[in-house]
Amino acid sequence: MLTAWSSTQSPHIMRTTIALALGMAEAKVRVVHPAIGGGFGVKTHIYPEDMVVPWISLTLGQPVRWIEDRMENLVASVHAREQRHDVALAYDDDGTIRAVRCMSTLDLGSGEIVIPGVSPVFVTNVCLSGSNDLANVATRTVAAVTDKIPSGAYRGFGVPESTFVMERIIDRVARHTGTDRVELRRRMLLRPAQLPYVMHGGGRVDSGAHAECFERALEVAAPALTRARSAHADDPDVRVGVGYANCIEPTSPSCFLTTGHWAGGDAATVRVDPDGSVRIAAGRSAIGQGAETAAAQLAADALGVSPEGVTVVLGDTERSPYGLGSWGSRGHRSLGPHGGPARRHGSRPGDVWLFPAGERGARARWRRQGQFGCGLVERHAHRDCQRADQHRRSGHRGFHRVSRLRHHHQPGDRGGLVLCP
Repeated sequence: MLTAWSSTQSPHIMRTTIALALGMAEAKVRVVHPAIGGGFGVKTHIYPEDMVVPWISLTLGQPVRWIEDRMENLVASVHAREQRHDVALAYDDDGTIRAVRCMSTLDLGSGEIVIPGVSPVFVTNVCLSGSNDLANVATRTVAAVTDKIPSGAYRGFGVPESTFVMERIIDRVARHTGTDRVELRRRMLLRPAQLPYVMHGGGRVDSGAHAECFERALEVAAPALTRARSAHADDPDVRVGVGYANCIEPTSPSCFLTTGHWAGGDAATVRVDPDGSVRIAAGRSAIGQGAETAAAQLAADALGVSPEGVTVVLGDTERSPYGLGSWGSRGHRSLGPHGGPARRHGSRPGDVWLFPAGERGARARWRRQGQFGCGLVERHAHRDCQRADQHRRSGHRGFHRVSRLRHHHQPGDRGGLVLCP
């Protein structure tokens, strides 16, 4: 067993990458992340050192430690937002914007990382229209390979860039046509009657009070602007103004579209021990965002126990089920299944239930075999936890006993979705 301790936001993705790079089975690789503090996207990527150090350890047959100091990290980790946008517009005399064409050029850097650094600019292009009603948008991306460090995720993932471009467009059109920039934004924002709204890139805006939110921002900003101008009225060197921006940001992604490898693999386990204590394990990471607290509170609320009686296990590929980690504001959403299934099905000491947070591939796999599922049974399910006897005869969808599932389970599968016949 190769064990890698790493300051990573995605232990399971790192495990898969190490296994692929070194030609090992994933079952022979364990990745553990310690208390790493913040992540901010930089630690989502897999860097060359993350492959070289395990290779050296295997080659020498002994533990290897590689330490990167703070200055090295600042110099060598990914950069972000080095983009150039060339924009062409079509708009009416009253400032109404009819169409936008944008060519985005990204400084990709040297590029030797997994997950690729082109991903943020793709997000920039698909989110260009933001929360505005703007259907006619065409985008193009050019990525330039340079000798700089790789481009990637750092405190935002393409949306700040798209918001900057769109707000600059609106301000410039307002200036050229003599239209009030606030009024122009009012006209462009999505209204409740237009929802759900499909953006030019295919994103679906299903909800949101976009116009109302903007009006509230104006209401709050007006007195603040008056106070600031009054405070600096006698100082000719101080200019006071207010800027406006509306932002919409996709979160909780379940796949990496630019890798073709990882998608929808999140799962979570809930275990009630004989003493009544609860153990939660999830395939996400703790990077200072309160992951353990959120998981404990959700489980405690669902099971009627105290949060202090809940133990949370994260960031260890041998102790937690497969998951894509913590990035893209997806962590707390992936914790949702902890509470729901536990509440619906109840719990008893000794039970082990494993619930998927989007295991669509496994669900489709078992449906093809003539079954459909409501629970996930992992390959390492404990022999002592074979009780789940609710079945269709009692009017409930129930689980097979774990022992009866073993002949269904394929070696190497992360889980199977089944329902009592």
